[in-house]
Amino acid sequence: MTQDEYRPVLVDEITLASLSPEEVFIVDHTEVCPTLPRKYYKLMIPDIDITLCDQCGHFFLRDEYDFAYLEHGGCPVCHSKEISSEEN
Repeated sequence: MTQDEYRPVLVDEITLASLSPEEVFIVDHTEVCPTLPRKYYKLMIPDIDITLCDQCGHFFLRDEYDFAYLEHGGCPVCHSKEISSEEN
């Protein structure tokens, strides 16, 4: 599948509410730019441990994020010292 062929799946509020919170990541940059919409991402492979940096919105494999956090003292992309609130 090419980038041109990819189409995100759009769901309504009822479907979104029915998903397990452990499998949904929310990227919300409305504090920085009120015109940006919130984006919701569903973890399609639950066996993979993923984390999300709340500050920059980048996704990481949990082990790699933890290693980079310990090595550099923060997120490897934005260098935020805050630990993600997502516990997936």
